[in-house]
Amino acid sequence: VARAFRAKLADESHRARLRVEAGRLRAALRRLAGVSATKRGFALVPRRAREVVVLAPPIEGEHAAVLAFLADGESWSSSA
Repeated sequence: VARAFRAKLADESHRARLRVEAGRLRAALRRLAGVSATKRGFALVPRRAREVVVLAPPIEGEHAAVLAFLADGESWSSSA
């Protein structure tokens, strides 16, 4: 909760806000996926697909091109 709200300490109001937002997310994704609580946070469980793909925003900086190239986890030739 502290990480989600960028707070040093989490209190009951933060937990309540997180429950509300998780409920909204469940409602919005109902047809596509389920959202279940885990010990480490929440898990997105697809209903029909085999896996979930996360589209991350582009990264800016000195090594952005290399990070973008490696982001999909696929193998690539060392001569590329």
